[in-house]
Amino acid sequence: MTLRNMAIQLRKCCNHPYLFDEEMDATGNVVTGDHLIQAAGKLVVMDAMLKQLLERGHKVLIFSQMTRVLDILEDYLVHRQIQYCRLDGSTHFTERQRSMDTFNDPTGGLQVFLLSTRAGGLGINLTGADTVILYDSDWNPHQDNQAQDRCHRIGQTKDVVVYRLITENSFENRMLQRANAKRTLERVVLSRGEFSSASGEKAPTHTSLTMEELEGLLQDDIQIRQEATGGIAPDELTLLCDRPQVIDAFVKKTTNVPRETKGYYVVDTAASRIMGMDSFT
Repeated sequence: MTLRNMAIQLRKCCNHPYLFDEEMDATGNVVTGDHLIQAAGKLVVMDAMLKQLLERGHKVLIFSQMTRVLDILEDYLVHRQIQYCRLDGSTHFTERQRSMDTFNDPTGGLQVFLLSTRAGGLGINLTGADTVILYDSDWNPHQDNQAQDRCHRIGQTKDVVVYRLITENSFENRMLQRANAKRTLERVVLSRGEFSSASGEKAPTHTSLTMEELEGLLQDDIQIRQEATGGIAPDELTLLCDRPQVIDAFVKKTTNVPRETKGYYVVDTAASRIMGMDSFT
């Protein structure tokens, strides 16, 4: 198995087991139901989040890197009888515009929009949303930032909260730590103007993952697996979905919502009206 394929397979493990083998009935059709939710930790958390967010009237963008994940999430929304729109690289321009207009209509009842991260990061304006869920993350943080900015455009009047779902003690978690460390280094280098070599040429950047680094990440997973603490607690989830409390805590600097627990931690962002939360599943 090549390095690229190995990384993709590990990412699929973190997202949903049906990416490998879906359950079929006797006629060969894919079976959907509650087991679709219970099979993946991320979907269990997202299901609980959506229930509370939609009841509170929030409009939600759900991003994934993989169209196959969007297929599974689409099956989930149909099972829960939640109306939605979907946009990926295969969506025609006219259908794309129609979906955006329908979603942004304040008098409409559409509350969920499924998007592929890369397709949803260009030429999309979804200011009708006030919530973003990153079901899985791009190893390049700028791609995720571009995607979540779709609802933080000119005309946005609401505070936007971003939830990133992460599988605890996993390859995905370690890769995100690595990506965030590089992003921090990038900020330091750019702020100091240290982005050129002594000869004046642009300094090379090494963003690809080597086999040695991958083996190190997998070894770390083995070592920390026994220390797993479990996912986010129900009371924490309820607190994070309570928008007034969240905004008071991180905009008005109250202490209603802790910045970090075993189940989540808050990520500082450059945009003053965007708040990010990474949630472990």
